[in-house]
Amino acid sequence: MTREIQWFDRETYEAKRYWEEKLLAMMERATPAATVNHAVQRKESRSRKTVEIKEKTAQVIQSMTGGSLLLEYAFFLTVYYTALRGVASDGIAYGVAGVIGTTPASSHQIFPIDMEVNPDETVAALLQRNLNQIKEAYQYQSVDLSSLWKGTGRLAEIIFIHTGLHPVNISEEKSPLIMIERHADQYSVHLDGGSAHPEIFRMKAALEILPKLSSQFAEKAHSQISSFRIASDEEKHDLLRMADGRKTVPSPFSSLIAQFEEQVQKTPDLPAILSDEGSWTYREFHQLVRHVARDLSGRGIGEGDSVAILAERTVETIAAIWAIGMIGASYVPIEAEYPAERQQYMLNSSGAKLLLVRDGRLPHFDIPVLALRYGQVELTSEPASSPQRLDSTCYSIFTSGTTGLPKQVKGRVGDVMNLCRWYMDTCGLREGSRVMLATPMGFDASVKNLFAPLLCGAAIVLPSGSLADAHRMLNHLSHHRVTHVNCVPALFYAWAGVEEENGYSRFSSLSAVILGGEKLRPEPLAEWAVWAKGRCRLFNVYGPTECTSVSVAGEIALEDIAALQEVPIGQPIDHKRIYILDEQRQLCRFGYPGEIYIGGMGIAEFDSSYANHTVFPDSFVEEGWMYKTGDQGVWRKDAHGERLYYLGRGDRQRKLNGHRIDPEEIEACIRKHPDIRLCVAAQIEREGQAKWVVYVQVKAGFQLNRSQLREFASGWLPAPMLPAYAVLCEEFPLTVNGKIDYRALPLPEENDRTTAHSFQVPQSETQKLLASIWGKVLGVKSIGIDDHFFELGGDSLHLFQAALAISNQMNVSIDAADLLVYPTIRKLAEHLCAPVKKEQTEEGLSAQARAAKRKELWEMRRRKEKR
Repeated sequence: MTREIQWFDRETYEAKRYWEEKLLAMMERATPAATVNHAVQRKESRSRKTVEIKEKTAQVIQSMTGGSLLLEYAFFLTVYYTALRGVASDGIAYGVAGVIGTTPASSHQIFPIDMEVNPDETVAALLQRNLNQIKEAYQYQSVDLSSLWKGTGRLAEIIFIHTGLHPVNISEEKSPLIMIERHADQYSVHLDGGSAHPEIFRMKAALEILPKLSSQFAEKAHSQISSFRIASDEEKHDLLRMADGRKTVPSPFSSLIAQFEEQVQKTPDLPAILSDEGSWTYREFHQLVRHVARDLSGRGIGEGDSVAILAERTVETIAAIWAIGMIGASYVPIEAEYPAERQQYMLNSSGAKLLLVRDGRLPHFDIPVLALRYGQVELTSEPASSPQRLDSTCYSIFTSGTTGLPKQVKGRVGDVMNLCRWYMDTCGLREGSRVMLATPMGFDASVKNLFAPLLCGAAIVLPSGSLADAHRMLNHLSHHRVTHVNCVPALFYAWAGVEEENGYSRFSSLSAVILGGEKLRPEPLAEWAVWAKGRCRLFNVYGPTECTSVSVAGEIALEDIAALQEVPIGQPIDHKRIYILDEQRQLCRFGYPGEIYIGGMGIAEFDSSYANHTVFPDSFVEEGWMYKTGDQGVWRKDAHGERLYYLGRGDRQRKLNGHRIDPEEIEACIRKHPDIRLCVAAQIEREGQAKWVVYVQVKAGFQLNRSQLREFASGWLPAPMLPAYAVLCEEFPLTVNGKIDYRALPLPEENDRTTAHSFQVPQSETQKLLASIWGKVLGVKSIGIDDHFFELGGDSLHLFQAALAISNQMNVSIDAADLLVYPTIRKLAEHLCAPVKKEQTEEGLSAQARAAKRKELWEMRRRKEKR
């Protein structure tokens, strides 16, 4: 070789070219399931699990592989990823196994493997394909792969190693690790991953079926992959038995109204509604309902009509909802905090003929408005009759929609009655129970709490103030001796955290806690569970709005919570059917992940543009339908029996504090801005808090103003959907097929935040401490002294959490209302550091005036909070 050409190393050149093409193709093959979770690494515990491949199966595997360590490695890769694969329509599991090595020419290097799992392929063909990939990768190892492809670390969904081939010291990696350890007569397969990893439970579920699937793969290598996942004829009987909810005797009542009126006759003097404003017996509340019904009839409202109601927790609102049903109409709850444009769209889409508001609240909409002004209602003995039937529409509730507009879902009376009956029977609602209304009435979770208590002699407790005000809510629980609470987990975590220091004394009346709307985590409940054992029951519930709220539920044994790594969602409720199906809508075997489908009662009416691709004939029963949820789940068996576990979403939809959010709606809103050409929305995790990011391209000649963009979005989007960051992109990264490459979207920087102020670093010790507290509560890494609490993503729950943390850590007297008055670090620090000035300022104000001022600020905050 001459001096002129010594620089050319053909082996390295070919390896470099090979990996440039290979890595680009792998980026395209990687699944969308993990695309938008740019999680910031944080301290977390490790989750470990081991399974054994026993002697008999190990002998079959070793006979099949002929003692080749590479073939063993390929075999277990093939089996594990087949177990792991979910419901991705393109058949890919997680895309890639292994990490990109940085040690050229190392025999221990681990290479990324493109794990495409084709259901129609045979085990032998898939195994051969994976073995060829591994062998080919080893031929091109004379290059530092990390220097070729920046950012390819995101390909390392799982590090998969064989102790006979690879060093074990890479267990320090942050990515989950699967390690195959070969012994003389068996194998041990270990999983080691962060307990907070969003897919750790799914990884464990795949590991649990590894021994059985390994045996099947080794014995039937020429069978198609799909044959191992689809249930056999023998298994279908058990799966369909598990899928079927309890069958109960049909209700003797023809409607909700008929059952309610009989209950009034049974318990006329028991309390029906309890609030700070007073209490109403069943007789008094029934009279109020009939009085409102007459007013509505006088306004021309009749059977089949829709009536909107500005939903607030007042007796007038509850009476109006029942009155609407009494005349055979349906109610449309409109959250008072929603932006006006969104409210108007909901009114127009629902076809509401009238909007009911509380006395003094007269919003300006293109619809007749009726103020609910009711004092003492005259008692009457005239008989009441209602046209409400089982097939009548009971309500219309709006959820986030994939078309960019809210989706209207209509619930029927018969389905609501089935839900209420399950709620009463399973959760112990009975005469004398007291149920706190702890969910917004614009959410489907409120339905059972608005109706079920008044069908069995229980009372509805209407708490005043913000649900996030933990001390206030705890006082309500104690004062009204509440027995049942149904809310989102995050809210109950906050209440339990505050009450822990009091020994949970204000929880003493609780007999049942029902949590749903988002994934339940066991850790925040561990201490409460120790106290609650033997005193209170805990239920985890699951179900989309489109299937009348609750479809799956299960009681969680309080003594088990500390040991749980994942909480089951339970079993189908009465008259529901739950299936776990593959892409061809075939039953998945026990322990195999698939998509959750819901059949039976409760599938609601909604727009055909959604229904056409989410509702299908139920192939397992005659004349039935089933709803495609988009959620992934798995049936598992343990000491408590057969239970369903939720594994996550199969698409981009997310939930935040119970709010279901489709990023398409965020994108559609941002694209309406006159300066924006294109937009992509994604969710990231910062300091344990979920945040929305919009990636935007602006039109030629325009610049991105982030604070104005947020203000524009707040005119349509509720608070949980507002972007915390806006990232300017000249071009969006694309896959080789021309689709948005979500994995390649950059992480937002601090200057990408959608705040109105330039960033200024906290200077004083007080400012630094306040910024630290805010950062932990809001999940924001760096906070400037002029950043606004609510522009950083704060909401009511964060408000009270921050006030509590400041009081505890700084030993000062402060409440949530102070953060409304002083919403920046600069202003709050000045307020806390000037007690004398504060006393002088407030000296001339009476206690009543100060309270009125704070109430005014709080009401203003509530109305802007979701904008």
